[in-house]
Amino acid sequence: MKRRLAFLLCLVMVLSLSVGTHFAAAEGDIVLDGITLSREFEGLTLNLIQNETTAYERCMVDLIPEFEAATGITIEREVLTDVETSRKIAIDSAAGDDTLDVFCFRPAQETKAYVNNGWIRDITSFKDDAEYDFADISEESLKVTSVDGNIYGIPLTVERTMLFWNSEMFAEKGLDRAPETLEELVEYCELLNDPANDKYALCMRGQGTAAVIAFAPFLYAYGGQFIDENNQACFNTPEAIQAFEYYANLITKYCPPGATAYTTSEASAMMRLGTCAMYIDYDSHYAFIVSEETSNITDICRYAKFPTGPEGFTPTGPVAWAIGISEFTQNPEAAEMYVKWATSKSVMEKAATYGQISGRLSATTPEMLFSNFSEEYATVVSESTPYANPYDRPFLVAGSEARQIVGEVIDYANAGHTGDDLKAFADGACARVQALIDAE
Repeated sequence: MKRRLAFLLCLVMVLSLSVGTHFAAAEGDIVLDGITLSREFEGLTLNLIQNETTAYERCMVDLIPEFEAATGITIEREVLTDVETSRKIAIDSAAGDDTLDVFCFRPAQETKAYVNNGWIRDITSFKDDAEYDFADISEESLKVTSVDGNIYGIPLTVERTMLFWNSEMFAEKGLDRAPETLEELVEYCELLNDPANDKYALCMRGQGTAAVIAFAPFLYAYGGQFIDENNQACFNTPEAIQAFEYYANLITKYCPPGATAYTTSEASAMMRLGTCAMYIDYDSHYAFIVSEETSNITDICRYAKFPTGPEGFTPTGPVAWAIGISEFTQNPEAAEMYVKWATSKSVMEKAATYGQISGRLSATTPEMLFSNFSEEYATVVSESTPYANPYDRPFLVAGSEARQIVGEVIDYANAGHTGDDLKAFADGACARVQALIDAE
């Protein structure tokens, strides 16, 4: 009996020490934005690659110091253009660089490729963290960050096609509303275009690869697709050719000189300068278009839905950017802690105040939209969302290469090729994309 009592006393002491140790380790933990952050990794540096063209980047400039103060971790950010971001991730990952920890990526064209190459970490376990509230993330937005049921990224930027318009330039021509159809868009362009005075009707992405995702709603508006339900590349149909011709006409006739080389950065800059009357791209550019620091049209920018085409209202609504963890990171636990915090409900609600609309349902309620955006902007987003096609480019392992091939057709159309000539070129491009599909 004495032996048994002694054993039980020892067991109680051991358990007490164990519990005491647990709570001692947890004493330094801090709950920030609803996420428990540990100081276990104090002194560590996490390397992050992030793109510069979303409001999320501006939000992180302000919020990351709070994370660093809470954890003792230093976040070393490398902020690049869209193209440079993808190139840097590819180069570092192909080399197995273990100094890269976290990166922002374009899921529609990169998720499958990164998974196939073994470059990105599986974060399906996020589902099991009750504190993180994974169920608050839209299932639709997760479609392009998942492969075979496993999750590899958290959606940061969920976009919808939007038409931004300069109310002052419109008023000068007696216009008080945005064009509602693609036919009317051309009529507006004819009226607004004034190259002799360095004023242009429109600015959009014109450079092939960059332009693909801006071109997508025009493709759908004419009844075209990138890949059909039988998994066949089909952007060479008569409907698709019409869309390529229509888009090239806008770029070459109504945009500023050199627009055939425009990426997002150049197109949005021209709108901010007040040089162009309209800008068609995604709503995520809102924060830059109306930024008091960089924009000349802060008080005169208005918002409208993408113009309706022959096949109806066809905006796209892709996940433009997501955040993931490098498979080669030497700090997976710290990286996961950072990503959970950086995509938490609270942080994404704060990001919404910067103009960033994410995949978090709690950050995209009507109440949230109307409290953070103008009524006109929020209405356009709200009315566009149910119609938004999530695929704004071919979605496959070789997504980046497929996007480039489609971009070549845009470049070819921009160079003045139409009709049978353009069709023949598109036929060859489709065959190349089909080979990529078949290779999967």
